[in-house]
Order: sequence, then structure tokens, then C-alpha cells
Amino acid sequence: MKANHMKLFVGGVPLGNSKAELRAHFTQFGRVALVGVPKNRLSGAPRGFTYVQFMRDVVVALAVALAAGFLLHPAAEAAK
Repeated sequence: MKANHMKLFVGGVPLGNSKAELRAHFTQFGRVALVGVPKNRLSGAPRGFTYVQFMRDVVVALAVALAAGFLLHPAAEAAK
């Protein structure tokens, strides 16, 4: 059986969000297989974007439609 996973690039993620918070947020759209938070190789700080991999590709379109422009931690963004 071949798994059908679809990755979603999410840019502009405020730096205050943890992997667990991102997973919890995107789980409202469907089952999440993986949340990847790339980090700066030198500092170890998050780079401000993430990849979310869903168990079903139909969920990606739903997540994009419903979460456009949504900030998880608006206060973290305003503090810049």
C-alpha cells in the first residue's frame, strides 16, 4: 500500500510557535503526518517557515483555503 502524503509550505510563521503548537493548529484540518521547522545552521533559531505534511492531499486545499493570513501568535509578530 502506497501512502499518499502532501506537503504544505507555510511561510511567515512567527518565531514563538513550537512544533507542538503548529501540529495542534493544523490538525483541525486533518491528520498531520509531519511538521518540519527548518532552523538556521549557525544559530539554531527557527527560520520563520514550516512544512506540514498531511495524511491526505485533499486536506491541503482545505488548510490553504481556511488558514490564509492566520497568525498563531499575533503578539509575537507585533513585537518585531
